Amino acid sequence: VAVRVTAGRFAAIDLTANPPDPYAQKARALVPRLVEAQSLAIEGVTGATCSSNAIKLAVAKALMGSGALVP
Repeated sequence: VAVRVTAGRFAAIDLTANPPDPYAQKARALVPRLVEAQSLAIEGVTGATCSSNAIKLAVAKALMGSGALVP
């Protein structure tokens, strides 16, 4: 996951891996919702809970690695 933060806000979240798993593909819908909410505290994608949680965890790790605050 690559997260670009501009002026303290999520500017973009790019999923760098593209697994063929149908649940992972379904969970990709979470990305624009994360950017819109500007928070990791949103509900996951129904039917892709584990993949949704994995995306949120990866975003959190990317943010922590950059020294940004995790909302």
